[in-house]
Amino acid sequence: MSAFLGPLDIHAQRIDNYGDAGWSWRLAREFAYRKTATTVRFFFDDLSLLNRMEPSLSPELTHQRVEGVEVYDINRLTEEEAASMERPDLLLEIFGTTPPERLHPYLLLPAKLRIQMEYLSAEPWAVESHLLPSPLGWGPARYFYFSGFSPESGGILLDSRLDEDAREMKADSEGALARSLQPFGLTSPPDGNPLKVFFFTYQGHYTGLIEAFKRYKRPVLLFLLGRESLLSLEEEFGSPLLPGEIRRQGSLTLLPFPFLPQREFDRLMALSDLLFVRGEDSLARAVQLGKPFLWQAYRQENDYQLVKVEAFLKHWSSLAPPGALESFLPLWYHYNRKFENEGALSAEEGDILLESLEELSSAVKFLSHSVRSKADLVEKFTQALENLSKGVTFQYEGSAGPKSRKHG
Repeated sequence: MSAFLGPLDIHAQRIDNYGDAGWSWRLAREFAYRKTATTVRFFFDDLSLLNRMEPSLSPELTHQRVEGVEVYDINRLTEEEAASMERPDLLLEIFGTTPPERLHPYLLLPAKLRIQMEYLSAEPWAVESHLLPSPLGWGPARYFYFSGFSPESGGILLDSRLDEDAREMKADSEGALARSLQPFGLTSPPDGNPLKVFFFTYQGHYTGLIEAFKRYKRPVLLFLLGRESLLSLEEEFGSPLLPGEIRRQGSLTLLPFPFLPQREFDRLMALSDLLFVRGEDSLARAVQLGKPFLWQAYRQENDYQLVKVEAFLKHWSSLAPPGALESFLPLWYHYNRKFENEGALSAEEGDILLESLEELSSAVKFLSHSVRSKADLVEKFTQALENLSKGVTFQYEGSAGPKSRKHG
């Protein structure tokens, strides 16, 4: 339990993809699970989107309790309803989301502290900016929180439910695989002892990688997730790929999945042997699971995503034995560059990756262990609150100008 005993309010919104919303909901669930505050309240602007990831959540209600979290539709919440709610101790603004101005008197100004949660990054500037005060000149004192991989950062979000599911699936891996294959009319893999590959990528050309899968020494089950992955491989296979439809070429069996709720998505990741992930939330899941993976950073102008990838690889390399990642570094950089007509990886690079899974798995475990022991976001967040609560400065605008007073 943190030093802030009142409600912890989390404000999030739909930005441009499911990843931001999914990460925000995962954070709220985890705070509630670990009892970080007496009450965790989650305010969101699109419950229809959230319902796709958490089907037990109704898109029609203004207020409901799901997974221990008090969930509010911020667009439906009236001023009268907000005025009757218990005032928050802590306001957590996800990626710059603040309450609507009409609700400031009830959901913003009464808070003792505001934390702005920023995106995950291994870049040095993010560590240097972690927990710096915001220059914002009104309302509760506001601090920036940067999640990251090192002990000096804000840590990464570890999902307790995923850990529980992963242990359960490991104890019954055959049953877990059979349940995952049911949508395709299968009770067991088409071929024995397949390499199970989780494929969740941005749109691109993957001809070389597919060729490497086809000629691999073991059968490959390719779990295809996400519309962009689907569109990418339609080009490789020459026709539309429909969810639930099985495609086979060589030793490769392609299984296109429909949109999956968050828990099912996570469970499929936990079942897999090799993970191709994109964005930040699935990167954090891959690190948490400690499985071999290849990450695609969100593509940016002038290939700035390579700066993010380089910072991440530099940190990872500092944890693993000398030279452990050397053969993989060119693959990671090539995989993250933007090419108009060239594949993300050549068939030869795909071969190197597949033949080196044991080495990559070993290197990932160093990263996963470091994060679990030294960079757990919820633990570090609680520690930060305890430190900040000892002397938080609040500023209010009034006719006499900003004034400061301490709480703690």
